[in-house]
Amino acid sequence: MTFIDSFSSGLDDLPLRKQRSTRHVLQHLERHGRFSVFEATDNDTIAATVDRVIRRGYIETDISCGYPWTKTQLTEAGKAYLAKLTPA
Repeated sequence: MTFIDSFSSGLDDLPLRKQRSTRHVLQHLERHGRFSVFEATDNDTIAATVDRVIRRGYIETDISCGYPWTKTQLTEAGKAYLAKLTPA
């Protein structure tokens, strides 16, 4: 029997240009609700963007689900940030 573990929600699969984008990273986290430490530190670009959305208060993080996962939920500030970028 073979087991294959995947520690990615796809955050590290975004093109580098989208990894730089607060909007694209927030949209991804809103859709998937989690990221792994491996993908969030895959390269300096995604690490800086994940750090930025956390420090600006756009997401709440919860590490109770166990290593390497971090659950995420957009805060009101994160929702407002996305709302101002999305045409009604």
